Amino acid sequence: MFLLSSSFFGVTSQAAEEQAHATMLSALSAARAAGPSAVVALLRLHPGSALVQEEGWRAVGDLASGTTVAGSILSSSASSAFSLAASAAGAGPGARGGPGGGSSGGGSDSGGSRGGGSGGGDLGHGRAAAAELGRLGACELVVGAMARHGGHLGVQCQGCRALYLLAWDLPANHERLGKAGACEALVQV
Repeated sequence: MFLLSSSFFGVTSQAAEEQAHATMLSALSAARAAGPSAVVALLRLHPGSALVQEEGWRAVGDLASGTTVAGSILSSSASSAFSLAASAAGAGPGARGGPGGGSSGGGSDSGGSRGGGSGGGDLGHGRAAAAELGRLGACELVVGAMARHGGHLGVQCQGCRALYLLAWDLPANHERLGKAGACEALVQV
């Protein structure tokens, strides 16, 4: 959470805090729409912000699962903005499958869907995004974020989800996550 103080009185301004929160959520929304490289860039820019890390790892999980924006599980403050954008784009929730959500579609790179949330998912799209996220350094970043925000439940939950979806059926990401210390990070949760 961002606490901005009045420069003259040193008093925390609720309005300023809410504006900073809304601005960060808008940046996250834009990054999510721009794709994996923008989300990873935002996570790199704000490693100390629990809000950015929680919502950023939620976006990584959604991208890695092929989840549509309308199918994302979002914090209540971001939910209406994402729903509005999804409605305008004509996106809608669909059937889910894969790990944690029904039939998985097997080990194929096409068809089926990936788990990790509710809403529409596409295995091929999610797997390609997860591979790209791995190449961009998301595997190493998520382990660092979980260590840095060890006491923040939201970062831990979204980090675990991201670890799971980045690792699922992608040997290159298995190696990256292992080298980064993902198993040790999970034991600490």
